[in-house]
Amino acid sequence: GMLSAIGLILSLSLYACGESKVSQCNKIVTVVSKFKDAALPNDLAGLNAVAANIDQSRIDLQAIVIQDQYIKGVQEVLVTVYDDASQALKSQAKAMEAKDKMALDKAKQDFQATAVKESELVDRFNGLCTN
Repeated sequence: GMLSAIGLILSLSLYACGESKVSQCNKIVTVVSKFKDAALPNDLAGLNAVAANIDQSRIDLQAIVIQDQYIKGVQEVLVTVYDDASQALKSQAKAMEAKDKMALDKAKQDFQATAVKESELVDRFNGLCTN
């Protein structure tokens, strides 16, 4: 799935971290890895359910107290990415309901863009814990 790379790379990169950094990274990994095997549904109920899960993860993510300023930076961007992902899924559901093909395509593109952002974050995060 879109997030499987994140979980994998984060777990690999944690070995090199100092103790407090590890636990801070781990908290983010725990939230993010929920989506590791999530398949994107093509039906209305499924899309709304995934959007709700992403909303919950965004709340969980925001609640984590991070001291390390770099990890905090990634945390903040991830929160935004989750927000965008959720919005895109909700738009997709609405477009599907309205049978609006143009809106549906746009929502799918928005979600793809979010997925790309996410993998860029993985690379950044990977660098953080290994240094």
